[in-house]
Amino acid sequence: MGYRSDLLIKISHEQDEGLKPYLADFILKPKPWVKEVRDLIKKHDLGNWGPTDIVLRIEGWEWYESYAEVVAIITMWDHFELFNNVKEHDHIIGCFIRIGEESGDVDITYINDGYELGGVSTSIEEY
Repeated sequence: MGYRSDLLIKISHEQDEGLKPYLADFILKPKPWVKEVRDLIKKHDLGNWGPTDIVLRIEGWEWYESYAEVVAIITMWDHFELFNNVKEHDHIIGCFIRIGEESGDVDITYINDGYELGGVSTSIEEY
């Protein structure tokens, strides 16, 4: 993984109710990563948290899996991925895209039709 990374995470729901039932569940059964991610979004104005979706957009971040904020972000993604696998009928969609500094240092994961939420394109730059 690169020293600095750009990140896009979008989690949404294909139904009108959005993520409201899931977010309500987090409030009733608090999980440590929820506060960490919400505080991160507010502190750095990096996206938004509910009620219809969660969006996290970060550029030039130090991305080490030992950092508490990174652990919280990964845990959040894993939670929604697992939740979707257990309740496939719930129509969660999501994309997790991380691009590091090094060539080929790219992580892309989708939940269901998450490819509709974001993607990666490449280009040639001449200097």
